[in-house]
Amino acid sequence: MNEIKRIIDEFGNNQSISLRKLELILYLYDWYSCLKNGVKRTDIEWEYEHGSIKSNLKDVLLRSCLGAQFTIRIYSELSKLGTVSYVELGTSENTAEFDNVLYYLSQKLKHALFNDIVHLVESSYPLNSPTIYKKLNLPLLASEFKETIKPA
Repeated sequence: MNEIKRIIDEFGNNQSISLRKLELILYLYDWYSCLKNGVKRTDIEWEYEHGSIKSNLKDVLLRSCLGAQFTIRIYSELSKLGTVSYVELGTSENTAEFDNVLYYLSQKLKHALFNDIVHLVESSYPLNSPTIYKKLNLPLLASEFKETIKPA
């Protein structure tokens, strides 16, 4: 949860972010973490459905709602979904790895428009692999991707 808050701080506007933008950035965060370290860093379940990435992000956010140390506002396209308060659960075990991936993402998305983020997600290997998966096992797909780019 601590990582999600830091990502919202980095990419949100006054701790406000659209649910879709947060979902796309968290997908990229998980994907790049799997490519770099072989480990998915969130407990979000990623799916590919009807040409779009889907997740249980709302459930993860609601399940993590424990207290009121910090507050974020999450919006959908149609209405305000609500304000969610969280208690930070301590620091991340691999803070350096998190910082490296977060820094990479912030540099890559610094001047990106929403459509640029969508394009980055849609062009990632899990969504363009030879096999179409409904449930995305990002660590497995990252190792599969690394195998495809190894020189013969």
